[in-house]
Amino acid sequence: MEIPEAVRKMLLDLKQDIWSIDMPLIGFPSENGMSGFYPGDSPPTKEEIERVSSMLETKGLSPLNTRLPSSKRCLVASAKAKTDKIEDVEIQYGDFSAEMSSSAKHIRCAIPFVENDTQKAMLECYASSFETGSMDDHRESQKHWVKVIPQIP
Repeated sequence: MEIPEAVRKMLLDLKQDIWSIDMPLIGFPSENGMSGFYPGDSPPTKEEIERVSSMLETKGLSPLNTRLPSSKRCLVASAKAKTDKIEDVEIQYGDFSAEMSSSAKHIRCAIPFVENDTQKAMLECYASSFETGSMDDHRESQKHWVKVIPQIP
């Protein structure tokens, strides 16, 4: 397949920006790192991030679907909003609520079209994960996902 000339020109124009290493790297907030996991003007320190992450994990919460604007506040991506407290950290569910709600709704709309119970279970777990923010539900969806083997005619 040949690349159209207009696309080739755009790629050449963007090439320097795409491959540049002058931008900060993804990681802990610092002079050399940036991350959307730690929004705000005064992101938590690496030590605070590690403390809160460890605390979340001991309570069964994964930091994988969270953002930490401060060492005292943790945002959990989920459709449903609620607030909990673990030790000195306020846990706020409902981060990206509109997006998570829309995703869960559309996943649930796909359930009637599955080919088997494994696909149904996978989608149900995905939807539940998006609604509640449960990483356990997300992990469970992955267990079903790996069992979905396409039928080759």
